[in-house]
Amino acid sequence: MNHAELVMRRRQVLAFVNADPVQIVLQRPTGPIKSAAGGTVRGTSTPLSPQTARIIPAKRRYDHGLVNTEPGELPKTDYLLIARHTFDGRVDDWFQWRGDNYQIKGVRPLIIGDSFLAAIDFYGPNNGQ
Repeated sequence: MNHAELVMRRRQVLAFVNADPVQIVLQRPTGPIKSAAGGTVRGTSTPLSPQTARIIPAKRRYDHGLVNTEPGELPKTDYLLIARHTFDGRVDDWFQWRGDNYQIKGVRPLIIGDSFLAAIDFYGPNNGQ
């Protein structure tokens, strides 16, 4: 892909995200911690700086559980997160949006470099809310 096409794709992604943007703060887990019972529990998490993205529903019927993207496949979930190519997100990062919890389950490889695309899973509100 030539540079002009890459710039055009990045502008299209920016316009798409800015049409319905959300500000999210990703929480990056530091790793599992051993519990008193000998098992492991989720460790503390480090918040990253706020980033802009767009959350879109990805409901498709009659498929095999994977979303086929240009550089590779993502696990099929109910929502996708799309952002500019500079977005800092990894698998297992989680965030809250409108009082509900979401977690990144799969990230499309950044082969093309035009956008960040991730499959996210919806977990609902925290217990007791």
